[in-house]
Amino acid sequence: MNKILYFLIASCCIFHLKAQNLAANFDYSIFNGETPYVETYISVNAATVVYSKNKVGNYQGKINITISLTDKLGQTKYYDKYELLSPELEDSSKLNFYFIDQQRIALFEGEYTLSLKIVDANTSELPYTHDESIVFTKAKSTSFSSIQLVESYQASESESPLSKNGMILNPMASNVFYSEQKKIQFYTELYQQKNSFVFTYFIVSAENDKIIENLAKTKVQKPDNKTRAFIGTLPIEKLPSGSYKLVCEAKNKAGERVAKQEKFFYRLNNELNPTQKNTDIGGTFVDDFTKKQLEQFIDYLYPIQSNREGITAHSLMKEQDEKLMKKFFYQFWKDRYPLDPQYAWENYLLVVKKVNDEFNVGRIPGYKSDRGRVYLQYGAPNSRITNEHSTRYEQFEVWHYYKIDNQSDCRFVFGHKGTDMDLVLSNVEGETSDKEWLMRFGEFMNQSNFDFKSPMDYFTNPQ
Repeated sequence: MNKILYFLIASCCIFHLKAQNLAANFDYSIFNGETPYVETYISVNAATVVYSKNKVGNYQGKINITISLTDKLGQTKYYDKYELLSPELEDSSKLNFYFIDQQRIALFEGEYTLSLKIVDANTSELPYTHDESIVFTKAKSTSFSSIQLVESYQASESESPLSKNGMILNPMASNVFYSEQKKIQFYTELYQQKNSFVFTYFIVSAENDKIIENLAKTKVQKPDNKTRAFIGTLPIEKLPSGSYKLVCEAKNKAGERVAKQEKFFYRLNNELNPTQKNTDIGGTFVDDFTKKQLEQFIDYLYPIQSNREGITAHSLMKEQDEKLMKKFFYQFWKDRYPLDPQYAWENYLLVVKKVNDEFNVGRIPGYKSDRGRVYLQYGAPNSRITNEHSTRYEQFEVWHYYKIDNQSDCRFVFGHKGTDMDLVLSNVEGETSDKEWLMRFGEFMNQSNFDFKSPMDYFTNPQ
């Protein structure tokens, strides 16, 4: 099926997921009105597309997109494969824009798996794929739709693929806001609320749910039997780099919350990092680093950096400002070891090299493997059981730490789930556990007795 889709040119910089060389963003929103439907948004970085000349002699890119929805029984309830064409260009060097696709898919109530494939049709690259579980429900009580982030909006009486409730909404297919983006704009709907209520929207820190000062607005809504549609805007020019949530709430006359919806987003704001900008790196150990070394060394920090540092590092890697990269790297180690940041970095580098040698598997470098990340983040375990030759159990490892921060008797189980040993079980706060992996051995977390020398035996009774 060949479909020429509505597109628009977006002027802002957008965070992207890479599939080989093609850079694309994907997001979706669910609207649970009389007819529940999902909207999908895909934006493509024009500079990462391969162009060919069309019939009229202009340059044009072509992206193959496949979207499917399957129910819990594995039956395909929606399938579409189409082409997204870029704008026609006379000069293929002018590529500082994104082009966007939006689809609207209506389905019956239920749980579905949304699958996406996207690939540059003019290359032999493998497609970028994404799967996500979504739920369609018809609103039977007071509730919000998803929060849709938008680049811009305007009132319009005419219908278009981007219009809803008398508004044309230019979608933002990313949840990352860079320094040059000074505001966050969104659209949402409230269902099944006929009485007066107060609509409030605000921004909170994703780490502690505390409201960011002055980033909140309130509107009093009068009775209305129709769906309530809301457009909101908040200024974020003074919002520092970090992880946040945009929150919408509806409260009744008694002040009771009757509906709530959230949208997670990142802020990358290098303009609000005065410490880094004022850092003097002249004559320091970072002064002689090449850009290639800096990129690699900054990437090495991922297991030990804070959430905010990770966001800043990502932004710096994208912007490729060598001076700011050096300042960030130097300040990272100076904050941790003020007396000798160079000594701290060189010792960490030795551990990274050890981890890379021991845990490197195929295309995954050691420091990005689960075992490498845990080793770099928490140090060497106090004991380590490696079961490589058991005839009864597949290969696994159990690591034991006497103490991590304020938590004692900390344990990690790594098991084969692919080509590498992935973290499958841990009692450390913030770490994830895969109980299905244990069930393959016929073991459960609440068992009183475990097989001798099984994963749970070593986990419960570290050696």
